[in-house]
Amino acid sequence: KKTKTITETFIEPYKDLIRRNKSVLLPLIMFMTLYRMQDRLLIGVTNYFFVDLGFSQHFIFGKTLGIISSIMGGLLGSLCVKKYGYKKALVIGILGHVGASSLLLAQSILLPTSHALFYLIMFCEKFTRGFEATIFFTYQMIFCSKYFVVSQYSILIALDRLSGTIVSSASGYIIHSYGWNIFFLFSFFGTIPSLWFLRKLPNDASKVEQ
Repeated sequence: KKTKTITETFIEPYKDLIRRNKSVLLPLIMFMTLYRMQDRLLIGVTNYFFVDLGFSQHFIFGKTLGIISSIMGGLLGSLCVKKYGYKKALVIGILGHVGASSLLLAQSILLPTSHALFYLIMFCEKFTRGFEATIFFTYQMIFCSKYFVVSQYSILIALDRLSGTIVSSASGYIIHSYGWNIFFLFSFFGTIPSLWFLRKLPNDASKVEQ
């Protein structure tokens, strides 16, 4: 209805986001940046891991299975939020994804040629990724005001993408220098800092300054 000024478009959303969340601003920034760091580390290199093991010809079925399991995970994630609240659901999500990702280590060390384990990993990892992402991206919304929701939501998404930009470039170096097993262990421990910052954040929108 009304043409917005540059101040209204670019400055006010930032100022309002800071004002609304000033009491938890640092934990908020750190949590939004670090929560999905493990997933960001793995998502760009998992296919190369399976190629190294000789599974490249199985990707088509594996990706189809992954899409179905992601949808299932997203639905279950929304139900988990309803039953347990955001913070417990976020912890369940990240621990579930770590558990699913640990199967990559099992494939690498114990059963490098197992087709059954390959498909189990495809299903579990995509399922927990959909579960985790659904909870995380809806949790971001409670920190946004209704008036600036699009701009502020974009800012929080950008923080999540920032970790991907930073750590994805490190993935290749770690794998090349130390191997897949050390890389997987590194990615598992990468989840810990975000859980510490989550303790400082509210569980629902009623605790956020209006």
